[in-house]
Amino acid sequence: MSKTTTDDIIDINHLRKAYATPNGEYVALRDVTVHVRQGSIFGVIGLSGAGKSTLVRCINGLERISSGSLRVLGESVPDLSARQLRELRRSVGMVFQQYNLMPSRTVSDNIALPLRHGRLSRSERKEKVHGLLDLVELGEHAKSYPSQLSGGQQQRVAIARALANDPKILLLDEATSALDPDTTRTILRLVRRLNETLGITIIVVTHQMDVVKEICTDVAVIDHGTIVEQNDAFSVFSDPKAPLTHRFVDNSTGLEHILQLLREGSPLLATKPGERLVHMQYVDKTVSEGLVSIITRRFGLSINILFASVDIVDGYPLGSIIARYSGTPASINEALDFLGDKGIRTTVIAQDGHTLDGYDEKTERK
Repeated sequence: MSKTTTDDIIDINHLRKAYATPNGEYVALRDVTVHVRQGSIFGVIGLSGAGKSTLVRCINGLERISSGSLRVLGESVPDLSARQLRELRRSVGMVFQQYNLMPSRTVSDNIALPLRHGRLSRSERKEKVHGLLDLVELGEHAKSYPSQLSGGQQQRVAIARALANDPKILLLDEATSALDPDTTRTILRLVRRLNETLGITIIVVTHQMDVVKEICTDVAVIDHGTIVEQNDAFSVFSDPKAPLTHRFVDNSTGLEHILQLLREGSPLLATKPGERLVHMQYVDKTVSEGLVSIITRRFGLSINILFASVDIVDGYPLGSIIARYSGTPASINEALDFLGDKGIRTTVIAQDGHTLDGYDEKTERK
């Protein structure tokens, strides 16, 4: 779990949120501690009903916390008056899954809505909206209505509207869940560009690990209202700790499908006497050598790669490989030790015709 620093723009400690129901108290968030660095793209990932959206609504003050502490931009949110809370929300933009655009207003008018009670003149508001349209690359759609736009374009309008008051924090609550994969990638590229050009801190709430993998610098995994893991994105993908995080990572890389084939006894993953099935994972951002070819030559092994996945996480390559090793036991052991020294975690998941526990500590080398 991360520790608070002077760079934290959101500082949450031991937060609890409970609701009274006819059947008794329902605890949505329990003992949540999260620290978000200024300028980061922070992913909050969990299954449906895990408490992700409740956490976001606490951050922007739409829900009052039951106990604990919550500071946003240096302000203790539970202690703010109604007026102070309205001021804070001007610094925290919000984008929802379903866009929440007004169908009877044009794109320009939708974006201008947050500016109605501000200090800008009409001409200044018009100039501001024009700049936001250009920022999200929708300048030609200023006079269009939401119904005339695609889902991705509507989400761009929603993002522009959330940026109208120049917020320091942007909250994206399942903002890409209703979009197709190509449109999702386009929106995520826009989000990354906004982070880089505006320096805005972005909180991405999602149940999709691919979204986290694409843009997030930091990640918190939430399960049944509790943060079970928090770290930088590369560490979470390369060395997941919690069982739920393992599931998310394995599903996002395709590894879970391979492991299921192994459990089902697929001949594709069968091993003969003297062979081992090895799972290799990058755990070091500096790994760049062609290590499979090196150990093949150096240790006299025959290596058959059966599965490989390489992603870029937070700007660094992250690989996962399952390969069949053939050679003497001593040579294979030497090769696995060599890989460990080079920043590759190796796990023997099958050998000599028998399947092992894929994450048995006795077979894992780092």
